[in-house]
Amino acid sequence: MPFKPYLLILSIVFVALSGCGDKAVETSPEPAQETDTTGDETNTTSPEPETTPDEAESDLEIVAGKSIGAAELGQTYAQIKAALGEADTARGYNRMILGTWNALGLEINFSSPLQFGIDDTAIALAMNTVTDTGFSGDVIPGMEKSQVESVLGVSTDETLGFSFYAEGIVVEYNEDNTAKKVGIYAPYVVRTEPPEMLPAATTMDAP
Repeated sequence: MPFKPYLLILSIVFVALSGCGDKAVETSPEPAQETDTTGDETNTTSPEPETTPDEAESDLEIVAGKSIGAAELGQTYAQIKAALGEADTARGYNRMILGTWNALGLEINFSSPLQFGIDDTAIALAMNTVTDTGFSGDVIPGMEKSQVESVLGVSTDETLGFSFYAEGIVVEYNEDNTAKKVGIYAPYVVRTEPPEMLPAATTMDAP
């Protein structure tokens, strides 16, 4: 049986854990611009607004088994921060941390060296959409199941409304069979037979 990366089910568990506020990492708002009141005139000129990573990534392409927008599987949190900005929240349990980018409608699951938090070395294992707009690609939220199957074929691994594909993509459907969420993870190989048993090996020196 292949390992099933139940990305979206894990996301639900992580959201349920969000009530543990003391375990959450939240980003702080930027300090307000100070006004120069030197002299008789008040300088109210504001600096030109900078384009944030979130604005630059308003159309995120979903690529099965690889990436959503500029975020790629296997990247570190530091690399993803450089592309998307800091996560709005980062919550989790037992070194499995869910980072959320609200403006993008994107969640990324990380393997972190920290028990309940995230640092720059955490690795992106899987990611999924949480909104039905702002995405592009062969399969996106809002598509009918028949449209998804015309692209990916009929899934041989369906459970609880989720259709998994070995190419590294999973689709969660609403009751009306429209795609509610789309997630990606590393591709896997479906094996109907167990692999050949090999002799035991060791790297220890013989006595």
